[in-house]
Amino acid sequence: MIKNFSASLTLALTLTTLAACQREAAREDATTEPERTVRTVRTATVRSTVLRDTVRLTAEALPWSAVTVAAEISGRIVELPAEVGDAVREGDVVARLDDATVRAERDRAEARARSARAALVQAERDLERGAKLAQTQDISAGELDRLTLARDTAAAELQAAEAQSELNRQNVERAVVTAPFAGVVSERHVEVGSWVSPGSPLVRLVETRRLKVRASASQRDRARLKTGLPAEVRAEALPGAPFQGRVRLLGQEADPGTGTYLVEVAVEEPASGDGRLLPGMQGTVVILLGERTALVVPRSALVTVGDADAVFVAADGTARLVRPERGATSEDEVEILAGLKEDDEVVVAGQHVLQDGDPIRKES
Repeated sequence: MIKNFSASLTLALTLTTLAACQREAAREDATTEPERTVRTVRTATVRSTVLRDTVRLTAEALPWSAVTVAAEISGRIVELPAEVGDAVREGDVVARLDDATVRAERDRAEARARSARAALVQAERDLERGAKLAQTQDISAGELDRLTLARDTAAAELQAAEAQSELNRQNVERAVVTAPFAGVVSERHVEVGSWVSPGSPLVRLVETRRLKVRASASQRDRARLKTGLPAEVRAEALPGAPFQGRVRLLGQEADPGTGTYLVEVAVEEPASGDGRLLPGMQGTVVILLGERTALVVPRSALVTVGDADAVFVAADGTARLVRPERGATSEDEVEILAGLKEDDEVVVAGQHVLQDGDPIRKES
């Protein structure tokens, strides 16, 4: 009886101890974190570089100068030496009018001027003789007045004749229409045989040795700009190297419709090895405000955590989540104002599956 009781007591104690051990093991399992998977990642180094502070604007290339050359006299077009697309120099003939009529008018005017000049000489001689006769009272005062009036009338007629002669001489010159500057003929408004009047458009001439690029700037951007700043112009149709220029003009008043300000950039060399910048081409102008040294990371390093950007820093085989302060952003890189230091390694591939503290190994 005593033996049975002792055996039962021993069994009960054994079961109680076993249960306690099982409960303690369960508690230990519940508080132990599962082992994390080691992630393979690719990293990049935080580096120091020179950043350019710029203003980027959508722009259009325009000719430096563009004029419609018009006729100054009436006449029939007898020659148009320049075709559309032809380059002309300053002073080259772009149109010639029939000048037979204006030449005849010039010759008649010159003859009238010669006749008036002779009449004035004669009137001055008559007045000189009359003045001498008046001193001896051989002619009356009234006769002297008549001679004086005749001299003054002859002088006025000569002045009018010479003015008309000069006008007709200029009209002969105006029958030959020349280019006011070196450029390219972009349009012809008449053909040979056309009759034109003063003011009739003949050809359109554009200067393409130099170009200007016109853009519109917001109030914020306009406040940062000044004339003389260097600029780079890129055309959508010319994917090569940019064209160099400088800000030449800044609007002083906002457009009432858009609230933007005019910006013009001068491009002194519109031709390059990749092509020629032509009037009407669309593109962008990047105006350089200045340069500064800054820390940057690849844009691919950024991940979104909550409502903020963050990066994972690789340190001692562990990924640490850091929320840096961002600055300017380019196509490939982001400026870091605070939170990282030069030569830190940030994860640029594999970061989207990471959590803070995950073990990592870098790609070999």
